[in-house]
Amino acid sequence: MEAIIKKDYQVRCPQRTEVPLSEAVQEIDRRLASDPKNADLWMERGLALAGQRLMREAVEAYSKAISIDPFQGIYYRHRAHRHLSCWEFQEACADFTLASRLIPDNWDVWYHLGLSHYLLGEYAEAVPAYRRCMEITETDGQMIALCDWYWRTLMRLDRRDEAEKVLEHIHESMDYIEGELGYYYGCLIYKGLKKPEECLERSRNYKLDAAIMAYSLSNYYRVTGSVERADELLAELLNQDDTEIWSYFGYLAAVADGLMGRKNI
Repeated sequence: MEAIIKKDYQVRCPQRTEVPLSEAVQEIDRRLASDPKNADLWMERGLALAGQRLMREAVEAYSKAISIDPFQGIYYRHRAHRHLSCWEFQEACADFTLASRLIPDNWDVWYHLGLSHYLLGEYAEAVPAYRRCMEITETDGQMIALCDWYWRTLMRLDRRDEAEKVLEHIHESMDYIEGELGYYYGCLIYKGLKKPEECLERSRNYKLDAAIMAYSLSNYYRVTGSVERADELLAELLNQDDTEIWSYFGYLAAVADGLMGRKNI
């Protein structure tokens, strides 16, 4: 007997989020009313919606920009990022791949393309994206975030010598901003320059740092043989109230590992 395929299983979340739009979005909408074919305005609308954490609506705005001007790589780059926020990793990977062809010198494209492959469990495919990203890295903050994900990817491939070489770019006097501390502490721990639990405690003041720190440490403990502590940290992260952290990369990675039945490292 042929299975009945229900619409609910095929159409993902068609409803719109019923909240008042921000003044920034409303101002852009007023401009769009008289200039509806302005692709850059649609991109601005996507950015403003994402700022309000209306990620699915942002994807639609970027799609509108692409329909007007399909050869602007920056539109794909931003739509891909919001696909990540919506846990749509395949769609994100496709858009970042397109963006890498159209704007090949954009650091964010290669960084997030590597991340997309990582979230899909495609570690070997993530490596060339991270390698290219490293070639065009210019700031300490970029290097810190890149090295954390790159190290983790190589460790999952058991390419430990390469992973150690990645850490040669990390030192104790680098400049970073809020949101990069979790990555930085992770890299310093991998190098043996910081104590894991001390870094975890210091990162708790900021949820973005805390999420990536918990995920980084869970991976670190597993690769160094402390499997029980690794599982505790991963469970703690996944059991948090996800009202604020549902789109953070550390949380997304933990969810992806769970959805795909993967053990981290």
